[in-house]
Amino acid sequence: MSVLDIPIRGKRSGKGGTTVQIDLPDDQAAELRLLLDGALGELSHEIADTDNPRFRQRLRDRRSALEAVARQLGPARDATVDA
Repeated sequence: MSVLDIPIRGKRSGKGGTTVQIDLPDDQAAELRLLLDGALGELSHEIADTDNPRFRQRLRDRRSALEAVARQLGPARDATVDA
């Protein structure tokens, strides 16, 4: 079982923000990690190809948020290994 603490941003969350906790079985956590790894790779390419500095910064911020979630999931492993 993996437990993720996800910070929620928004006007209502206040200065300290709000955190949502998600409990995932190991197989779902592994699938999420694979999905995040793919998205992170695509973001890196998009950041490199973007000329607009403001858009590039938004992409970097998004990458940082996704990397924080990936760190909570731990190292990637192939979800098909246990099948």
